[in-house]
Amino acid sequence: MVHAMSAAIERSDISAEHRLGTRHTDEGGNVHTYVRAAANVSRHDAVELAEDFMCVRVSAFDDQLGSAIAVACCDLEEGRFGWVLRSGRGLCNLERGLNKNASLGATRVAGRLGPSSPKTLISGILSERATTAHGPAPVALDFPAIKIACGELS
Repeated sequence: MVHAMSAAIERSDISAEHRLGTRHTDEGGNVHTYVRAAANVSRHDAVELAEDFMCVRVSAFDDQLGSAIAVACCDLEEGRFGWVLRSGRGLCNLERGLNKNASLGATRVAGRLGPSSPKTLISGILSERATTAHGPAPVALDFPAIKIACGELS
C-alpha cells in the first residue's frame, strides 16, 4: 500500500495524480483513499469501492456483500480521479429522521444512507447527530463495509 505525503482532498483530477488505492492520513487523523469514478458521484455521497478502486454511489439495488464503503470528498465526474474518506469524521448524505448513533444502510436514493434494515446494513459507519433534513450530516467512519446486501438475510 502506498501512502501520499500530501493530497488535495477536495479536488478531482482529470488524470491520475497518485496510484489508485493510495492512502492519505490528514492532520486530523482521517484516512482517505485515491479512487476513480465509474459513474458521476457528488460530494458527500456514500460510495461503494471495487477491488480495483473504482467507485460508484451506494444503492440498495446493487449492494455487494463485503464491499468497502467510503464518502466522496469532492464531485467526481465519470472517469475522474479523487479522494474518498474511509476512516474518521466527515459529512455524508443522509436521510432525515435518523437518530444520533444510528446504524446506517443503503437506500433507494443512490449515494444517500438511511436507517439500516434486515436487508441493508453497513458496518463501521454511524450518524453523529439526529437528522432533520435530507443532505450532508456528520458521520463517524471506521473502514465501513456492506455487512448484509440487498436480498441477503444472514
